[in-house]
Amino acid sequence: MAKNNKEKDSGRKLELAKQITRQRKRMENTYNRFETAVLRVFRWISSWFDKVLFNPKYGKIVALVLACFLYSMINLTDRESNTTSMSMSQQIENIPISINYNSENYEIEVDYTTVKAQISGAAADILSVVSAKNYSVSADLTGLTEGTHTVTLTKNFSNRVTAYVEPSRISVTIKRKSTQQYDVTYDYINQDKMDDIYILDEPVFDATRVSIRTTREKLESIAMVKALIDVSGVTENFEQDAILVAYDQSGNKVDCDIIPNVIKANVNVSSPNKNVPVSFELNGALPEGKAISEVAADQEVVKIYGTDAVLSRIDSVACVIDAQSLTSESSRQVCQLTIPSGVKSPSVTKVNMEIKVVDAQSRTIEGVNLRYVNNYNGYAVNMEDSTIAVQVFGSEANISRISASDIYVYMDMANAELGENQQLPIYVQQDNYLVRYILPSDTVTVDVLAGSNNDPTGNYTEE
Repeated sequence: MAKNNKEKDSGRKLELAKQITRQRKRMENTYNRFETAVLRVFRWISSWFDKVLFNPKYGKIVALVLACFLYSMINLTDRESNTTSMSMSQQIENIPISINYNSENYEIEVDYTTVKAQISGAAADILSVVSAKNYSVSADLTGLTEGTHTVTLTKNFSNRVTAYVEPSRISVTIKRKSTQQYDVTYDYINQDKMDDIYILDEPVFDATRVSIRTTREKLESIAMVKALIDVSGVTENFEQDAILVAYDQSGNKVDCDIIPNVIKANVNVSSPNKNVPVSFELNGALPEGKAISEVAADQEVVKIYGTDAVLSRIDSVACVIDAQSLTSESSRQVCQLTIPSGVKSPSVTKVNMEIKVVDAQSRTIEGVNLRYVNNYNGYAVNMEDSTIAVQVFGSEANISRISASDIYVYMDMANAELGENQQLPIYVQQDNYLVRYILPSDTVTVDVLAGSNNDPTGNYTEE
């Protein structure tokens, strides 16, 4: 049975091979016939072409066809050439007017400073003129005197294009210049680009007056002439050629001739500074029965910069402590320093503090001298007792160090009048932030007399 199956498979394969062979032979025959047909057609066309081309009978027809073909090609080339040389026009805006005049002696005003031009011509020529900016417009005022004139503009364009300018004429007013002298002041510019720690002295110029040449009308409008001194990044003395600028009363620049237009300026640069202590002040009241025993700060001295006048009136920089926030025995605060007006670039602006709070104690200090201030009328004062008792509150250690000479109590005589038993207000100077002073009364009874106070005890003296 298996042998019969194998014989059948062999027979099928043999038959398939025979079919493939027959199909390939048919395809080869078809290709050969097609190739033969194509060659016959090609030989026929070639033979016909030879007969037409070389036969005198058809020579005229061939020549006519070739002539038409050449004419078409030449005509197409001419059209392309005409397209390239085609005329066109273009407008040019904002052409500046160059004006020729005697600027040494005259000044001019014109109604137009620019014109526009319409140019026409070959596209290539226009492109060349516009891209190269090969054009100009000018006005010649030679020979004209003071007054208003109408001047025809001269256009200067390539002769390969046609140009029309608008306007073609301008109105020109000619004014004669005059000369006048002015004092020179100065301005420092770009001070924001200079470190605040530096101070600029007044500059010294090699000339303090300059001449200005312009029309009489402009001369009368000039309010000041300033030398502009650039101080960007300066840190030491310097010398500079300062540019001069004239201004009118409104601060607008005046266009004029300044002779010379720059002057040499010498400027001294300094950096005045001073070390001052940090003074502590209390803002608000401490919790009831509490007192500050000690304040430890990471900065006790601050370097401040400013002018000598500013530094001379500053003895300390204040640090304000928020008293109401001191609720625990130890408290940490960051204090923003109160920088006095006029001070530039302090070395520090904040102080870190550790504040210790304890139970408050009190002590009464007797024999504090009573002084007076604002005795404008030179009155004499008599009183039964020239001293007063002051109650002191604070930590035990701090109040134990206070003596009568440390306390300054004074009465204000600004509104005092002559007479006996006058009630004058009294005050205590609270200059120790670690303790608090309390007076027994807000006023004191005195006799106010005419004449000087010659009290030999010296317990109260005029401050």
